[in-house]
Amino acid sequence: MIGRRNGPFVRVLLFLIPLGFLVAGGYLLLDAYRFSQTAVRVQGEVIALEEATRRQTSNGESFRRTTTTYRPTIRFTDRSGREREATTHMSSSNYDYPIGTRLDVLYDPAAPDELRVDGPMSLWGLPAILLGGGLLALLVMGYGTRKRRPDYADGPIETLR
Repeated sequence: MIGRRNGPFVRVLLFLIPLGFLVAGGYLLLDAYRFSQTAVRVQGEVIALEEATRRQTSNGESFRRTTTTYRPTIRFTDRSGREREATTHMSSSNYDYPIGTRLDVLYDPAAPDELRVDGPMSLWGLPAILLGGGLLALLVMGYGTRKRRPDYADGPIETLR
């Protein structure tokens, strides 16, 4: 239970957390938009795969979950004809490509090491999740903290004298 003294502090904190999600999502959305405006689409080949496995436990050892994500290194030829190798900027459980797989990628000509797999989730997924989560949290908080008005459908409440 939250004491009356801590109530305003907790409310401000609970407002700042979703606000942080919105700011981070907005920044990532702007970054994805800028990248999409300058990126060049080419076909590349997966030449290596970095694998990261994370184990999570809950309630001691009663629940165990293992998550594996992958970051492919891709060889591609840029538009000037130079062969390059770069690793994707993010890892995903969906990036489990066999070595030798050919796929479309996007790279920034000004920074060819910035490489993304061509697809909506690699560009817009994280910004959408952060913006949607932050907005949903603010809406739920706004609904939960609104002042409840008495129902006067039957007319005003009479006071006893």
